[in-house]
Amino acid sequence: MRITYLLNSTRLQNGATKSFMALLENAVKAGVEPTVVVPDSNGVHDKLVSMGLDVLVLNYRPAVYPWLDSWSDALLFLPRLMGRIYLNRRASKKLVKHLKNNATDIIHTNVSVIDVGFMAAKKLHVPHIYHIREYADKDFNMFHYPTKRHFISRLQSPRCYSVCITNDIRKHNKQESNLRSTVIYNGISHSATCSTGQASTGADSAIGSTPYFLFAGRIEEAKGIDMLMQGYISYARQCKSSPLPLYLAGDIPNQAIKQAVENDAAQNGLEGKVKFLGARNDMENLMRGARAIIITSRFEAFGRCMPEAMLCGCLAIARNTGGTLEQLENGKRFTGEDIALRFDTPDELSGMLRKAETMSDEEYRSITNNALKTVKELYSPETYANSILSLYRKILSRRPVHNKT
Repeated sequence: MRITYLLNSTRLQNGATKSFMALLENAVKAGVEPTVVVPDSNGVHDKLVSMGLDVLVLNYRPAVYPWLDSWSDALLFLPRLMGRIYLNRRASKKLVKHLKNNATDIIHTNVSVIDVGFMAAKKLHVPHIYHIREYADKDFNMFHYPTKRHFISRLQSPRCYSVCITNDIRKHNKQESNLRSTVIYNGISHSATCSTGQASTGADSAIGSTPYFLFAGRIEEAKGIDMLMQGYISYARQCKSSPLPLYLAGDIPNQAIKQAVENDAAQNGLEGKVKFLGARNDMENLMRGARAIIITSRFEAFGRCMPEAMLCGCLAIARNTGGTLEQLENGKRFTGEDIALRFDTPDELSGMLRKAETMSDEEYRSITNNALKTVKELYSPETYANSILSLYRKILSRRPVHNKT
């Protein structure tokens, strides 16, 4: 089977890229002959080339409206939009030309906000898959052009299929009744460097041996930074002794948010307790050393960092929303017990932080062991890849053998 994949990013730490690489490794083992299309020659590009794959670099952009954060954005809005449309159409034509010489059976776009693959598939009369990994509008403030309704109509077109990473994502895109839409959870890799359900010991040498709370992800409003700080400040006020420090690991796209966090910490006497670690390549070690990871995202489509932390034996304190809630419910159905501490409000988060700090090792292991079992069973890379490969076979069984001439 020949499958063409389109990535939205080459960034190695991008969640969509991680999920794609987990799929690719297993797909190649199963005999898939891939062509991988990337928007630049950075990051994962070199790894793909070193694997001996057919890799095509094209200049394209997300098929969403440009940002409108300033007066200059407003003045440049139309030229930027026209530029995006031009680049994407040109990239689609180049992809069609490439695939006429390197035949494909299916085009699989790794996210919902890239339209180059859909346009090329339509021109080549081959099936197309949208892998919908994001709410787009709710979590990234991205809006499909010309409209969301137009995007949904694409999903209903005859040769278009969709893979949604949670049932809530499927519902958000109005695909519940679409027979060409399916839910397949991401595959989460288990690293040998992670612990196996033991209470954490704060072993990361770069930050010392003191236990800490961890936030992992982009430092931005969509990740619920405001609720994180409200909950942590309330927890710290109620501590009879020194509160556990809070470490924030991830990119900081908006320095104003970092400044607001630092101001909140200073105003509450927590300057030395709230620390920014920046983007890290040792996240598993940070998870292994944390007393708990805190998930405060407003609308997490799936939320890789929670199951990744669970694989490292780290307790999760998670907000009851979006894909995070779906994972929590999956775990409770699978094990009969909660696999994380849950919250809905800053006050509830404060209480969960206190509980995480003071719970016994036995209670800690009971929750983290159930979490580990859930992730290994429901979100294994093998289960994920096999489900995608099964979908490919199902799609190809419905159409004539592709003419490679």
